[in-house]
Amino acid sequence: MPEPQPLPAGVTATPERSIPVLPSFSLPQRKTDMEFVDEFVEEWRKEHPRISWKAVYEKGMKDGYFENYTDFKSVKATYHERKKRRT
Repeated sequence: MPEPQPLPAGVTATPERSIPVLPSFSLPQRKTDMEFVDEFVEEWRKEHPRISWKAVYEKGMKDGYFENYTDFKSVKATYHERKKRRT
């Protein structure tokens, strides 16, 4: 392999300061699945006497939650198990 060409005058091999290539930004903190459920249930109960777990699941799936849940029954079971452990 041939020797590399010398750098032009005024150019150094190591930059004196770094120049960001991509713009930096911070991502908003995403809620956990159960934080989403807690908020949904709280809002739902303001207008409904019973929770529609199917509605919880469908809204969560639409919003990008519940990747690890197969259906609304598993979300409901996890919610109640978590609630039972808190008390």
